Amino acid sequence: METYQLKSKLVENDRELLIRTRNDARAGAISSEVWVNGKLTESVAHPHLGEIGSEEVVSILKQIHGEKKKEIESMMEVFRSSLVDGHSEYLTHLGTAFFYKNYLLEARELFSKAIERDSECHQAFNYLGQTELAMGQTEKAVDMLRKAVRQRPAFADYRNLLGVAIHAQGDIDRATSELEKAIGLNLYYADAYFNLGLVLLDKAQQTDTDSLSEKVSKVVDCFKKALLIHPDYDSVMFEQAILAVSNSNFSKAFELFSRIRQSKREKLRREFTDFHMKFALDPKLISADTLQERIKFLEQQVKKNPTYVDFHADLSRCYLELSCKLWEKGVIQYGKTAELNLSLGKTEFCHEEAEKELMSIRASLDRMTEKG
Repeated sequence: METYQLKSKLVENDRELLIRTRNDARAGAISSEVWVNGKLTESVAHPHLGEIGSEEVVSILKQIHGEKKKEIESMMEVFRSSLVDGHSEYLTHLGTAFFYKNYLLEARELFSKAIERDSECHQAFNYLGQTELAMGQTEKAVDMLRKAVRQRPAFADYRNLLGVAIHAQGDIDRATSELEKAIGLNLYYADAYFNLGLVLLDKAQQTDTDSLSEKVSKVVDCFKKALLIHPDYDSVMFEQAILAVSNSNFSKAFELFSRIRQSKREKLRREFTDFHMKFALDPKLISADTLQERIKFLEQQVKKNPTYVDFHADLSRCYLELSCKLWEKGVIQYGKTAELNLSLGKTEFCHEEAEKELMSIRASLDRMTEKG
């Protein structure tokens, strides 16, 4: 089968976005890639359904390419408009969607604008720190994450991320301190144990042989606690890494555990990408069904990650948003009931009272939105 390819180029301020879609005959799939300023940002494979002819391949390729181009155009349109008139909370939500989709330049701008509009938006500081870290800007990452911790010192996940960023700077002792504080706030925090294990493993590479056995014991204990709390860490690679620690091959163990952590992060990113983007791109079209879908998703995430503060905050807000949507449905239904029989005074009274309360609920949600 021949190789077919389509390309589209979009220019957004100082960014050049190249959308490239091509069929991979050997893999039996059509791949769709987005390059931002020459760097691969997104890649999605669409497998073929059985044996198909060249004409059908071209047709599918054109459809996939068109959908991806439309998606990127919509993303950039929302990105531009939100920077002009978006409130802090929405900018943070949209920035989170761009962050998980790996559009880091856009995420950085959105979080920065959110902070500009609300200097107490700790979620924006937290995600901006993560964005800077993903871009290799460790000093800026530590600065932003430290500000998030100052605003919410009891948030274990903020301290965990700060510890990771400090470790990326090369300060093992301060990283250890932050990660131990995170564990002190939540004794069942798998990620913090795992990250502390990596920091201690890094330190073990620099220690003298006299205290080596104690260091090894602490390292293994951290990783085993992480695995006990969060079985997703379990893998053949995990067993190989533990064996490398036991054999004092710390460089190999560090490499393996780092790969395990990166694999887990990538899995989380893929899991969140479409979900966050879908919710962020059409805020005015959010229905009760969309909210129920998001609530179900967040409930699962809270169950799997009970210490992730942002999940809890998002879930709380969604419950309130859903109650408002359902209350609105009740108001509409009372209105229809009154139209059917205008002589039912009680129905008209209920309709009026429900409308008043709906206005109050909306006003409360608006105030919460403004507060961030």
